[in-house]
Amino acid sequence: VNSGTWTQSSDMSIGIGSGTLTVNGGHVSIGETIVGLYGDGTINVTGGTLEHTGGVTLGGYDYLGTYYSGTGIMSVSGGLLSTSGTLTMGAGNGVGSLSVSGSTGNRGTLSTPRIVKGTGTATININGGILQARANESDFLSGFDAGDVTFGAEGAIVDTQVLGQVRHIRNADLPGDLGETVPAGF
Repeated sequence: VNSGTWTQSSDMSIGIGSGTLTVNGGHVSIGETIVGLYGDGTINVTGGTLEHTGGVTLGGYDYLGTYYSGTGIMSVSGGLLSTSGTLTMGAGNGVGSLSVSGSTGNRGTLSTPRIVKGTGTATININGGILQARANESDFLSGFDAGDVTFGAEGAIVDTQVLGQVRHIRNADLPGDLGETVPAGF
């Protein structure tokens, strides 16, 4: 999607066999989304807005104890990817990989109320991107082990919104140093 508006109010699966959704511009709105159900699914956001009106499962799925083992990859290098519900990574026997990157003037932004690691494998790498909390959640990153969440040389910008603060974290371990307060217009 390069421009315009695309709205799909129903749920969507990307990667039942294999599939990719790329948003370079415009505005895309879709319901609950599974990326990599039992195949390989990829979402790339380089510009514009990708809005999920429900939650997102990245890699696999757990349906009433039946585990699916897909691979879901999400890359946000520009623009905005937002979820109204929880972002679950590595559900069932799945593998979820998230990258949020950017630099001054062109930062990818992931806006979500919470990110949860399921029973599978999940990794997050933030290198200059913005991680924006949509809710006041005490366990915003839940279930991740040491080494699952890493920061590149550009660090991570964490916008807590609900607390009215923006933090820039560089080479810190979660839940460690909250970094420095970032001025408006970062």
